[in-house]
Amino acid sequence: NHLRTLPLRFNDVRRDSINNLDVSVLKNVKLKGEMRLQLRAELINALNQTYLPNPNTGQAGNTFGKVTGANQSNYPRRTQLGVKFIF
Repeated sequence: NHLRTLPLRFNDVRRDSINNLDVSVLKNVKLKGEMRLQLRAELINALNQTYLPNPNTGQAGNTFGKVTGANQSNYPRRTQLGVKFIF
């Protein structure tokens, strides 16, 4: 009966996956003849969810298991407005 134990590797620690909600709203306005105006608003990461970097996996320091990174791994909420003239 040979039981093999795998060493515990702390660099395999995972975090939540990044799932952003992107929203796009548009309105078509009919002008004269075939001419149209399209108004759009787009929100990237509409709920402004923050996903921080992975925790520190270095076992030697006193920051083990802590999230010390200052940057978030995804974009903060961004808004884009646009107008398109179609003729």
